[in-house]
Amino acid sequence: MNLDITTTMVLVKGQDKTEQISWLKHDRKNQRVEVQYKSNITIYKYSSQNIKVLNKPKSINIEHCLVNIKGVPAYKVTKVLNFDTLHRIIYEIFMICVFMQKNENNPKQLNRDRLKNSILEKYKIPLLRLPTNHSGEEEKIKKKLDELL
Repeated sequence: MNLDITTTMVLVKGQDKTEQISWLKHDRKNQRVEVQYKSNITIYKYSSQNIKVLNKPKSINIEHCLVNIKGVPAYKVTKVLNFDTLHRIIYEIFMICVFMQKNENNPKQLNRDRLKNSILEKYKIPLLRLPTNHSGEEEKIKKKLDELL
């Protein structure tokens, strides 16, 4: 099953895991669902009770509206989708590129990088770290943008 976040939401044990899933397959005979995550090649088998697939959300008109998440304004929102009682917010796609110099062993820099990574990960902002040694940076940026679109 190809997962499109604008049409499908997959809950694994109540948690939205749609963007982390590479594919899933229902085994109706054994009442199981096989799931492979993008982060590794392991195939996980869940009881059908632990997987809920929501489809065909209703699009909420957000024209002339301000979208708040837990009281904080959300910016660059392009769509809000209603999957029954859950909502998915779709943001304008953008990516941050960081050009690195050779200071990867600097403890202060490593801490700053970890902090940046955690913030960007929390807000689902793609990060592409690139060396500054003219090793095909332009092609790497184009490839990453193609993956995001």
